[in-house]
Amino acid sequence: MIRVAQTFTVATYLLVAAEIINNSIFPMIFHIPTVVFQISIYGSMLLVTLFFLKGIYIEWRFFLFVVVVALSLVVNDVDGKFNAPFRLGSLILLVSALGPLIVNRYLLQFRDNLLEMFFKLFMLIGGISFVYWIVGLPNIGRGHFAGLMNQSMMLAPVASLGGLYAFYRFIEEPKGRKKMIFLAFFIFSALSVVLAASRTALIAFSLGFSIFLFFNQFKFRGVVLFGLIVGTIFLASGMDDEMDGSQEDNVLSEMLSRGTKNTRETLWQDRINEFKSSPIFGVGFASQSDILTDKSGEDMGGRIEPGSTYLMVLSMTGMLGASILLFFFFRMAINKDFWYRVAILERYKLAAFIFFAVHFIAEGYIYSSGSLLAATFWLLVGATYPYRGMDYSTILDKK
Repeated sequence: MIRVAQTFTVATYLLVAAEIINNSIFPMIFHIPTVVFQISIYGSMLLVTLFFLKGIYIEWRFFLFVVVVALSLVVNDVDGKFNAPFRLGSLILLVSALGPLIVNRYLLQFRDNLLEMFFKLFMLIGGISFVYWIVGLPNIGRGHFAGLMNQSMMLAPVASLGGLYAFYRFIEEPKGRKKMIFLAFFIFSALSVVLAASRTALIAFSLGFSIFLFFNQFKFRGVVLFGLIVGTIFLASGMDDEMDGSQEDNVLSEMLSRGTKNTRETLWQDRINEFKSSPIFGVGFASQSDILTDKSGEDMGGRIEPGSTYLMVLSMTGMLGASILLFFFFRMAINKDFWYRVAILERYKLAAFIFFAVHFIAEGYIYSSGSLLAATFWLLVGATYPYRGMDYSTILDKK
């Protein structure tokens, strides 16, 4: 039992530290090689998977999905520059350690603890990033305002998820100093989302936050809900996260000036064309037909930019992959115990699911094992999926 606890501790802290620091400004400041974080991340995942193999249950619905993903590589001649076999192997490792591919009571406890630790750190990152902006420190990351993260498009979703968790803790906390601290972190995180100038993340954050407005009673709830609805409709008129550097001095003018402009449309059309070319199996996991180039026009090799998670699934793995994935998530949708846990006991998890559902529209990363957001999403699924024979109330001791 002591060995289990020690493995929990080592793997949790190693994985969290590597994932967060790898996506922060610190490697940019101290020039830390990426390989250090890759070894730490995948090494800790492998440690968890191997250590807790005894008595595992394979979630056959998701296993079937993994088979279909692999099949998309068998029936397609995928360009070697995409390194698809390695990416598939790393994804399988991710969904084994953090996601829903395999499970036992120890893995479930590990995922639940790890998930809350991620959300706590996201809350800290969102809050501290706003303070970072207040004191006038230089923007080191890429994009409009990145705060502690390496780019603004990473700060926006991280601060969003952290803000949702902070508001959940604010509501659940009894009156006192801690309650006000969580409220402050919620406000600071929300402002960090605005400063990052990602309309997609802001819309997803707003809709995730609306869950608390529907389920919880507090002052001015109706006014806040009305404001969120109006603001979300206005921002959704063009879900575009591309920044115009000429307007970086004014966040609001940058977001408002886009109107209905949507540079994602090109990426979306490419994914639709790929799906049309191979509607059953897709064009192959971790591949795309269009060539990405940098600002000088040079080919960026095997880099992938899908533009949408939903279209990513359809274009890469076709109707077969999309159907199996929907079949897998359908069990969650109809399971009463799942809804009781995420909608009653720990509402921030439901808010996070809604955030991802919206964010997936304009960001594609569900197949990206190296993505912090992909790891967070699959961890969320792995920690909440209604597995057969898993009694959450006993294993996690949730009241």
